Amino acid sequence: MAALWLRKSAKGTYDYNVEASFYNTKDQRWGKAIKIHKDEISAEHGFVSMLPMNDGRTLITWLDGRETRGGYQAADGSKDTQDVAGAMTIRAGVFGKQGDTISEWVLDGSVCDCCQTSSAMSSLGPLVVYRNRTADETRDIYITRFIDGAWTAPAAIHNDDWKIAGCPVNGPSIAARGSQVAVAWFTAVNDIPRVKLAVSNDNGAHFSAAVMVADQNTVGRVGATILESGIIAVSWMSDATNNANLMLSLYSPEGTLLEHTEVAQSNASRRSGFPIIESVGNDVYVTWTDIEKQNQVKVAKVRYAADPKHSGSE
Repeated sequence: MAALWLRKSAKGTYDYNVEASFYNTKDQRWGKAIKIHKDEISAEHGFVSMLPMNDGRTLITWLDGRETRGGYQAADGSKDTQDVAGAMTIRAGVFGKQGDTISEWVLDGSVCDCCQTSSAMSSLGPLVVYRNRTADETRDIYITRFIDGAWTAPAAIHNDDWKIAGCPVNGPSIAARGSQVAVAWFTAVNDIPRVKLAVSNDNGAHFSAAVMVADQNTVGRVGATILESGIIAVSWMSDATNNANLMLSLYSPEGTLLEHTEVAQSNASRRSGFPIIESVGNDVYVTWTDIEKQNQVKVAKVRYAADPKHSGSE
């Protein structure tokens, strides 16, 4: 097991590190906290996702701001000699049972500064999705895959062509079961907020055309999971009323809408955070922060039959 948290590294608002502790099953105790990135630069590091791997190893992916400070060691290995700020990067590392770094990579040298990363394990290996950033400020969702010991070149899930001169703090979510992969994300091209879904049946090598999950009345904050039946569940937040509604939408493996379920009422404030979903069999567990009266973490279980026409929630 591994646990992750953020710790301030300097006085700047966004100066913080990613720290981790790894559980020693032999001694039955948590190890000493370690910093997963090896730079000594006070900058933003965070938006982490992680996956268990074989032999007790852990894959951790994070956004890394060391190159945003100027005078940095560039992603291509060259040294910038001028005080010019670089871009936020996304990096990944494989860590051993005791937190030792086995491998580390720069997955993309220019990404959106504050959008969550997401990872999943396909039948061929790890997949990582994130919000990319181009020179003209196009910020669409990209994927890279670890195949035969190397990461593939980043590729767009779908070309939304959303140009925005700032980070929307609204990252994607990926789920995989065998060779089946689903990616949900938020976009707001032409200032119209939308949640979209794309599916793949070849371990994320190719994706279907994007399916519209929510149109206009949404603040995004998506989650995705794949049920044992192969049905895809996507969580998202609606702002159609004064209180945001936490929604769960079911799709066939081909991306056909089956049903929408309102799980709970929430709040559109950023203090309410990002709901998390996970499936066990054909049940979906939804976790979110309720800030209406006092800060509380709540959990709901939505039970789906293999035939989604028969479902309920607890």
